[in-house]
Amino acid sequence: MGNRLFITKIQRFSIHDGPGIRMTVFLKGCNLACRWCHNPETQHASQEIQYLESRCRFCGTCVGLCPTEAITIKDNWRLEREKCTQCQKCVSHCYAGALQTVGEYVDTDTILEKALEDVQLFGKGGITFSGGEPLLQAGELKAALKKAKEKGMHTAVDTAGNVDWECFREILSYTDLFLYDVKTVDRKAHRDYTGVDNQIILRNLKKLSALEKGRVWIRMPIIHGLNDRDEDIGRFLDYYQELRKIERIDLLPYHAYGTYKAKSLCMKEEKFEAPSKERMESLLTQIREINENTHIL
Repeated sequence: MGNRLFITKIQRFSIHDGPGIRMTVFLKGCNLACRWCHNPETQHASQEIQYLESRCRFCGTCVGLCPTEAITIKDNWRLEREKCTQCQKCVSHCYAGALQTVGEYVDTDTILEKALEDVQLFGKGGITFSGGEPLLQAGELKAALKKAKEKGMHTAVDTAGNVDWECFREILSYTDLFLYDVKTVDRKAHRDYTGVDNQIILRNLKKLSALEKGRVWIRMPIIHGLNDRDEDIGRFLDYYQELRKIERIDLLPYHAYGTYKAKSLCMKEEKFEAPSKERMESLLTQIREINENTHIL
């Protein structure tokens, strides 16, 4: 067994995670806790149990098997996360498949074999490492990126940037493109809605944009009332003037797909409001004034 990455899933035929048709690998573990998170299953850096309600037959087998009595079935199936030891007995004995394990270690060579098949099939494209926060597995990620480049693949890393600059330094030579998430430039709002300060994030983006070799696409989730107001966009435009080289900006309207996944993981569900189509078009017009290569995904 060679180098391994801790992942949640591999998504093939992706068209929004870099140029061409790509394979996206979602790494598990993140040091942000975005309240609107689209992929809550990637937040915790450990295996988790996911409950698929539509499959459950309420047979109670999992309740009887749980050694810590973390599972109860009354009006609804419920898991007390703080009691769960991740022994996975409930998952292995769930005949209906309502309980799933989220998170597994996968050998890098296995991942790259699949990616290479896709590249050979579609020509243009490559492999993108997303998450979660891929740079929390910087050493393993570096090895995977290096192997991908040796096989002639285009490489991309989707990051929120909340890591020490040394993590970026480790992978710079093997990364063709950074997809860099900017949630909000406002410091207080970032702390309130993601749980962390954004100063390291903004500083690292400035460093990346100043590199001769680096290619950077900014990705902005747009949540109504949180970062789509005129003052929010004004702060972003002011900050953008400090950046050197940004190839593209993608605007991602909020969607609530993550809430059902949060529920299935017994995490807090929180819904936000998507901006209107008219507001997205207005934002697109404003931001294209600083970068013509701006798109709504």
